[in-house]
Amino acid sequence: MLVLVTGAAGLIGSHVMIALLKEGHSILASDINPLPTVVTDQIEAHLDRVTVITGDLCDVKFVDELFDTAPSPIEGVMHIGGIRSPVGFDPRLVHSINVVAAYNVMQTAASRGVRRMVQASSCNALGLSWTMPEHWGLDFVPINETHPMRPVSPLPF
Repeated sequence: MLVLVTGAAGLIGSHVMIALLKEGHSILASDINPLPTVVTDQIEAHLDRVTVITGDLCDVKFVDELFDTAPSPIEGVMHIGGIRSPVGFDPRLVHSINVVAAYNVMQTAASRGVRRMVQASSCNALGLSWTMPEHWGLDFVPINETHPMRPVSPLPF
């Protein structure tokens, strides 16, 4: 199966990509940054099953080209690209990368019939980090999909 992995050059994306390759999948690796040597060294034995395309997922034209020029039909998407620690970034940039890019990838995948998608999200959706102290707390542990969401901006407005 060909799996698109966004954020492939990042900490989590690179590990996901390596795990998928070990399971026998082919990878379309995408990131705004080139894959670091530490990652390419680990996937060297599997390079025949990896296509790397560098670009900006906020750019709709790039996302269309990513899907349209894939070496075979994309059967799964692991969307992991994003800013994981928003402190110090302009909130508009964080929104573009973490929201707009995610929408672009998911909408494009769905429009092309991709039925297997995973989107890495943030623990902040539950209000666990980058959150004002009055929003801290869990209703129950362990948390699961039914836990109430408490997303807030990383900056007070």
